[in-house]
Amino acid sequence: MKREEIESVVLLDLKRANDFFEERIEPKLLERRNIYLSSKDYYVKKFPEVSKKSDFRSFGFYSYVQWAKTPILDSLFGTSRVVHVVGCGPEDEEAARLMEQLIQWEVSQQSPGYHVCEQWIEDALIYEFGVLKLWWRRSAEVQEFTEVFPGEQLAQLAGQPEVEIVEVGEPDYFGDVPVRFKREFLLANKPVFDNISPFDMRWSPEAKTLESANFVAQRQFISASELLSGVKQFGYDKAVVNEVCEGAGGISTTVSDVVLNPELDDLGSEADRARNLIELYECYVNIDVDGDGVLEQMIVTVADNRILRVVPNSFERLPFFPLSVHRDPAKVFPTDISTADISGELQHLVTAMMRQILINTSISNNPRKFVNVHKVDMEDMRSDKVYVRVSDDPGVAIWSEQPTQIAGWTMGLFELFKSYEEEWTGRTRYNQGMQADTLNKTATGITAIMKAGNQRANAITKGFAEDGFKPMLKFLVMLNQRFMDQKQMIRVFSRPLMIMPDDIHGDLDICVETDVGLEKKQQTINALTQYLREVYPFAQQQGLAGSRQFIDACVRALELSGLSNARQYFFTDEDIQQRQEMMALAAVGGAAGAAAAAPNNGGTGAGVPGLVGGVGEPAAGERMG
Repeated sequence: MKREEIESVVLLDLKRANDFFEERIEPKLLERRNIYLSSKDYYVKKFPEVSKKSDFRSFGFYSYVQWAKTPILDSLFGTSRVVHVVGCGPEDEEAARLMEQLIQWEVSQQSPGYHVCEQWIEDALIYEFGVLKLWWRRSAEVQEFTEVFPGEQLAQLAGQPEVEIVEVGEPDYFGDVPVRFKREFLLANKPVFDNISPFDMRWSPEAKTLESANFVAQRQFISASELLSGVKQFGYDKAVVNEVCEGAGGISTTVSDVVLNPELDDLGSEADRARNLIELYECYVNIDVDGDGVLEQMIVTVADNRILRVVPNSFERLPFFPLSVHRDPAKVFPTDISTADISGELQHLVTAMMRQILINTSISNNPRKFVNVHKVDMEDMRSDKVYVRVSDDPGVAIWSEQPTQIAGWTMGLFELFKSYEEEWTGRTRYNQGMQADTLNKTATGITAIMKAGNQRANAITKGFAEDGFKPMLKFLVMLNQRFMDQKQMIRVFSRPLMIMPDDIHGDLDICVETDVGLEKKQQTINALTQYLREVYPFAQQQGLAGSRQFIDACVRALELSGLSNARQYFFTDEDIQQRQEMMALAAVGGAAGAAAAAPNNGGTGAGVPGLVGGVGEPAAGERMG
């Protein structure tokens, strides 16, 4: 397929995806955003009459999102280890152990993994569509040098993969050779975690999942300077890039662009042309490039309706990982129901009711007055003087409106709303730690109630772990195995760890464990304590467990108790092996010393003077004496 044909197919897909987004997806996203922020403008349109006198807003959905994301983040980024890399065979066990330490270091220390995942989870709870992008950044700088090397060093230099020999001169009298060469210095070679706004994703309207879509694109605004740098970094077509940059000066915005960033609506051409913004689409397309009737996965970069780059997608999957609380097997983006719809209904009712109550209270505290203008001096009334002049009885000339009492069932209605919230969302006053007055005063009863209240949060956490974290970490393992081509030094619990590229290859898999709620952790701690006290001693005597199992159980219990660096209080496998080797050497040295001492004391069996064989028995002469 020619480049013009690819461009025609991709641009048609892009137009369909943009139209679908603006017509069906964008309004839903904006509505859920308004509910989360409890926007004043949103409620002015929803309740125009009461909004004229009160702008009170309920933040029920905001509170739900902040409550729900906390146990999820605590489960996945808490003190306990939730990510396990396992080898598919005994030969992969060491590679799995090193890979697990590597990816945990990459997520938590090399990159701001906690904050990226926090936004990922928050978008999933708010919009039912959180997207994380994982890709590998590799950048290098090439410098040229001219130096003189001996002949044997020249051969070593030529064998280095990061060195390119440009020119070799004639050797001098001593055999030294002048060499002009280029050396590549690696500036960055690491995975990158990015949050992608739900407003920047586009896909085929008929797709059921992102993975099965024939067209998926990420939209972004970049400067002309960044686009030019992509010629060297990503291999963009330089001629097309120059044409796009020449014509840059304005961008097309959607409704959501202006809502999220109102300044974009008034943005014009910059004085410095390198600052001009350009709309760029990174498209992942299934297209029959070679005409064999089979779709190939391609990455096509588009700017200003021009193709900048067409390359095969060597990963054979998307680098995007979506999350949602309510998965819809028939749609990429759940539009029929969301947490915002469920919690928003109650938020709207509470907002309307509270505004009416506030208006009523305001009128009761400052009631309206009916004044006979013919019997009262209105200037005294308006200026709020102490003495108001009247020409008749004040009780007849001025009459205050009688306050209307709030209906007795109003507070009961709010309690009903709260019970609906607990039933619909699973956010109870027990699992928020807000229910001090309870009929059940026993610890067992309260624990059972909290456990039941945490079931919904536990289900959400397990769904996020299986649908998002697990495939993302599998992809990270693959990226490390493919792109890590140099040794890597990391620190694990303040201990340096050297990882070589060959050390992490193998057939590896990912397991993700989740622990939500204090009662779950306490149950695990109790089980581990019982194992260490009752099961381990018997298993050790029978040869069924050893020091490794004891350390693992202790570390797990301490981590669940809140000690993040528990492993540093035990010897590592290397320390144990080193101690065993030292003990073996000491035993060998002691045996060799005893053997050397025997000939020096009168031959074999003489031992120490006065002892037979050196084992503490009296000599024959001493027994007789």
